[in-house]
Amino acid sequence: MSLGHDRCEQRDNTTRIGLDKMNSQASEDEGASMPADYMNKSECEQIFSVLDATWPRIVPGIRTCAKLGWDWKQVTTPFVGRKDGEIVAHVGVLRSEMFMQGARLPIAGIHAVSCKPEYRGNGLMREAMEQALSYVDEIGQIALLTCSQPDIYTRFGFTAYPEHRGIYVRSSEGPVDQPLCPFLESGLPLSALQLELSARVPTSTRWSMVDSGAVFGICEYFEAGGLRRIHCDKEGKLFVVYEVHDGTLELIDVVTRELPELAQILRMIPERFSRVRCHFTVDTWEEPDEWEPLPSDDVLMLRGEGIVPAEICLPETARW
Repeated sequence: MSLGHDRCEQRDNTTRIGLDKMNSQASEDEGASMPADYMNKSECEQIFSVLDATWPRIVPGIRTCAKLGWDWKQVTTPFVGRKDGEIVAHVGVLRSEMFMQGARLPIAGIHAVSCKPEYRGNGLMREAMEQALSYVDEIGQIALLTCSQPDIYTRFGFTAYPEHRGIYVRSSEGPVDQPLCPFLESGLPLSALQLELSARVPTSTRWSMVDSGAVFGICEYFEAGGLRRIHCDKEGKLFVVYEVHDGTLELIDVVTRELPELAQILRMIPERFSRVRCHFTVDTWEEPDEWEPLPSDDVLMLRGEGIVPAEICLPETARW
């Protein structure tokens, strides 16, 4: 797994091979799927071996995130396919909550869908997915995933929904007011970020994830290859995830207990920019100048009853 923007492409290469070619008539003796246990050292290492076969850098990243206080094993439930007792396929279920049209609802994130190459095409991934979704149904949650091959998941009851990022024509003219600095250079302890994550306000009650911090930390670490995109004020009360490319400010997420106005945040960005692309849904800011659809290689899909509002976007810090 590349720890950068090719995350979704590499992940879906696995689901495309591992699901699209499956034989749905696979017999029970070829490997029934069962929940596994991360607390079982042998099963944990077997799951990591499956993940490593798909994304060679993911396991060191998981272990680094655990040291930072964002423990993969504490937030996801593994469902697996077995062959002769060996775990060879994996589907993770991450239990969380999100705001959807004003209601705070439980949600299950489907993620890390993978299978060892030599066992693909034997129905093991389908078994793992069906076990995972049975678990989701039992706990009565909506299932959510992002992918580049939505047709694969429609057979499991998922529906694709369009997402849009808001574009603001704003420039960085004028003096910088109390500039944000890279968190890694701020001298603040990691506990400052973790505290604000645990107490953050949602950017939207129409569409936003509720997360105590682990999902944010793990997603950002893998998406950016570390914490380089996280910036903060000197008090450690405002954390803004952003980067600037070719004059565009990519505003990825804002972590704080009281969301500032967009203009206030822009005055704190020291880099030069002429437009702003907002990667998350926000209720209190002014209407964007235009809406830009997300690329088709990262499609949002839901399974279960839920109302998805128009013109929404799930940020990279919540796209497991």
